[in-house]
Amino acid sequence: MYSIETGAETILQEVGEIPDGFTELKPASEFDSWDGKKWQFDKNKKHKYEVNQALTKKNQFLAEAASQLSYLQDAVDSQIASEQEAQLLVEWKKYRVLINRIDIELAPNIEWSNQPK
Repeated sequence: MYSIETGAETILQEVGEIPDGFTELKPASEFDSWDGKKWQFDKNKKHKYEVNQALTKKNQFLAEAASQLSYLQDAVDSQIASEQEAQLLVEWKKYRVLINRIDIELAPNIEWSNQPK
């Protein structure tokens, strides 16, 4: 049987009727919601999932940018940066700004900026 709240499968431990809040009908996907009679694909549920995925990706990109910027900024501040490192610092700063500007609510239609090389 399946929870009509979460769609999670549960095994009935006792013989008898299915308890309230459960159904024998299996949801077709993790994005289905119970409408009172059957499972329906829920666009909002899928969108929330995609937004959460985009937020995770954005945070990963920002963490990597912070790591790179820290190293490169230290090199510049210490006046030991090569020309390549100084240029990379500028590129990583631009990249971080572009990533911060991304509206994750547009997921899955997001064009991610390429990381500097």
